[in-house]
Amino acid sequence: MARTPSHDPRTPSRRDAAAEGSLVLIGGALDEDPGILRRIVALAAGENDPSRAPRIAILTTASEPAASASAAASASEENDEADGRYYAELFARHGAVGVPIPIGVAPEPLFADASYHRGAADDPRIAELVHSCDGVFLGAATRRTTCWRSSAARIRRGRRSKRGTTPPY
Repeated sequence: MARTPSHDPRTPSRRDAAAEGSLVLIGGALDEDPGILRRIVALAAGENDPSRAPRIAILTTASEPAASASAAASASEENDEADGRYYAELFARHGAVGVPIPIGVAPEPLFADASYHRGAADDPRIAELVHSCDGVFLGAATRRTTCWRSSAARIRRGRRSKRGTTPPY
C-alpha cells in the first residue's frame, strides 16, 4: 500500500507562509538579474490591485554616507543617497515604485540638506513611510541584498544595546 505524506498541522504550509510574507536572500549576487528583480516585485505585489505598482522601501543598510551634496547627487558615487536612487530606478525598470528610506549610518547630517542619517530612524514619519510600502529591500554598499514582503512592514525603533547606548549601525 502506498503511503500518503501527511501534513503536520503545527507547520505552516507554503501557502500559509506566503500569506504572512516572503524572504528573498540574494547574498551579493543581484547583478541586476531580471529574474530575481521580477520575483521580488511579484512577491511585493502579492494579491494587491494589479493596476497598482507595488511600493518597495529601500534601505541602504551599509552604504557610506555622502560627504557632500555633490557626492549625494552623483550617479557615479556609491553612498547612501546615490544608492537609494540607484535601487529606486532599478525597481522602477521592473514595475515597482522604489521608495528610498533616508536612514544612514552617519550619526547626524554631514552637510546642509543631507537626508540620510541615523537620527532619521527615530522619526515616526519615516516609520510610517516604510509601513506604507508593500516590501522592504536592504541594499548594502557591496550590493549584498535582502528583500522581504510583509503585509505590514515595520521598523523596530529605539533599539538599545545592553549598555544603554545606541549601536553605531
